[in-house]
Amino acid sequence: MSKIYFTSLVIELTRRCNMHCAHCMRGEAENADISNEVIDKLLEMTEGIGDLTITGGEVALNPGAIRYLAKRINELNIPLDNLYVVTNGKEVTNEFISALFDLFLLTQDGEINGIALSQDRFHEEIPEEN
Repeated sequence: MSKIYFTSLVIELTRRCNMHCAHCMRGEAENADISNEVIDKLLEMTEGIGDLTITGGEVALNPGAIRYLAKRINELNIPLDNLYVVTNGKEVTNEFISALFDLFLLTQDGEINGIALSQDRFHEEIPEEN
């Protein structure tokens, strides 16, 4: 089986969300998370990843998937250049930060790594310490 090099790969880790924004492009939140089996199938056919974006719902609600993704990328020795995370910043836990760090440590290029924090007037206010 030939493998795929993804110049840009976006993975939706969860459909859960801790906000209810009327303007959400994702639609209504659902109680659904990506399975380890789906992550495995995707990564088994992956040669490398240029830019990886993890998104949801709210990715911070599924740190287990972030950690599993990092573990499998490492085990399969898949080159990862850049990481971009989309979060609303409302749920910042040590587990979430630790999982992101595990994934970030796998990046090789690191020129475009970042976290996008939604802070527009349509969202609930996020505590400044987050």
